[in-house]
Amino acid sequence: MNSSKKGVILVSFGSVAQSYKMPDFLKKKFLEAFAQFPDITFLWKYEKDEDNIAHGYDNVITGNWLPQTDLLAHPKMLAFISHGGANSIMEASYAGVPLLCIPLMADQYRNAQMAQYRKIATIVKKPEILEGKLTEAIKKIVDDD
Repeated sequence: MNSSKKGVILVSFGSVAQSYKMPDFLKKKFLEAFAQFPDITFLWKYEKDEDNIAHGYDNVITGNWLPQTDLLAHPKMLAFISHGGANSIMEASYAGVPLLCIPLMADQYRNAQMAQYRKIATIVKKPEILEGKLTEAIKKIVDDD
């Protein structure tokens, strides 16, 4: 956390929607977006270390388990990219960390809308990731006080 130049962004989609099951073309879009921010460290909860998904991306660190609550409380935490689950929204809100929500199912759509309405989140819909909206949303969250 402390070695990051500009700060850290946590990436986690909870325990049900596991990142390693994401289609390869989507993983690539995430990594391409992260590469646009070399001064920011991205901590990505990625469940299969053997995939070596972040190889060649110096600003991306993966782990199959991350201490989410502790990380969100760190002063260098810039944002949380999440599915918008209730626990993630509550933990980020409590820590005062802005959210970039990518809702995937169930209550996550409503949770993300509620957080956006309260100006603590930006929403990117899954199809918009392919259109480059992820990079735009990260820039907005990092640059907009």
